[in-house]
Amino acid sequence: MTDELLAQVPASWAGERLDRFLGTIGVSRAEAKRAIAAGHVLLGGKVARKGSWIVREGDEVQVLERTPADFAPTPGGDLVVVHEADDHLVVCKPGGQPTHPLRPDEAGTLANAIARAHPECVGCGRWRREAGLVHRLDTGTSGLLLVARTSAFAKRAAEVQRAGALTKEYVAIVEGVPEPGRIATPLAHRGPKMVIADDGRPAITDVLSVQSLGPDHARVHLALTRGQRHQLRAHLADLGAPIVGDTLYGAAADARLPAGRFALHAARIIAPELGLDVRADLPPELAEWADEMAAPGGAL
Repeated sequence: MTDELLAQVPASWAGERLDRFLGTIGVSRAEAKRAIAAGHVLLGGKVARKGSWIVREGDEVQVLERTPADFAPTPGGDLVVVHEADDHLVVCKPGGQPTHPLRPDEAGTLANAIARAHPECVGCGRWRREAGLVHRLDTGTSGLLLVARTSAFAKRAAEVQRAGALTKEYVAIVEGVPEPGRIATPLAHRGPKMVIADDGRPAITDVLSVQSLGPDHARVHLALTRGQRHQLRAHLADLGAPIVGDTLYGAAADARLPAGRFALHAARIIAPELGLDVRADLPPELAEWADEMAAPGGAL
């Protein structure tokens, strides 16, 4: 299930082709071609007729509906299932693993592992390549994901999400020690990142608690219901507390983390209407490090 995209062209991309600029916000050239042909891309409020149209600084680019290729992932890989029911699963993704493939020949993603262990999930939900996944995680994030085993559950879960009745809780290790509280700053696409912008889409992150890990780091407990792309990463970076290892949002690289990994973990899914309250402990690469750094009486 893909979200509408809205982005503003920065000065560095002025004079470039529209389809090339779409690549900076996560839309592949093939996907851009399909979306433009379907009339789903607006440039400056007007339907874009060709990918060769030139963008200017400050132009607003809007993708109303994304149309990725609808292919079944090649089955393969191991899957960690932490909760199983007749119509759904909750699985745990390792950090560094992509959630689903972008090409038919791509292997090693979580969706490939789902297709191997639970082929009935493929075809549930909007896109077969997502193998029933109700939501997604960035490649560098570990943790829990809800997966539909039937089309009826996929539809119901989507309705629960839209109603704001599916809560996801996360644990992050960050640079700095932020204060608990609510972050309610809108986010907009700017190239490969999300940034705080008055014209962005609403985004709410709750910082539930903070535990000091010495003077320069903290373990942060977060919650959100309807998350945007990179929402936690962008909100924490704006507080001056980027997630450890998240170099895209200003954190330093950290040799203690595996390649392609940053210190963010989806630790809990709560959805009373779906009968769900599932938790997953921090993976060893984060738990051992946090324990070593923990300061006595660190909760703020």
